[in-house]
Amino acid sequence: MARIFNDRGVAYRKLSLTAKGDNIKEYNQKALRNFNKAILLDNNYGLAYYNRGLLYEQLGYLDKAKLDLEKGTGLLKK
Repeated sequence: MARIFNDRGVAYRKLSLTAKGDNIKEYNQKALRNFNKAILLDNNYGLAYYNRGLLYEQLGYLDKAKLDLEKGTGLLKK
């Protein structure tokens, strides 16, 4: 189930890259909600942390991005 939310988050993040106006914010919010739900369902799901880190980086939240990218990478190496 966590994978479904992660995949939806990825889709919304990609949509935000080509969206215009208010749609950018809407897609980013939906992406974040889906990544958070994936992590809530499986807190060892490295790909969800990694993808949320990419979103945080895109939004300029570099400290949060660094934490998630490092955690995601660490979990993916296991």
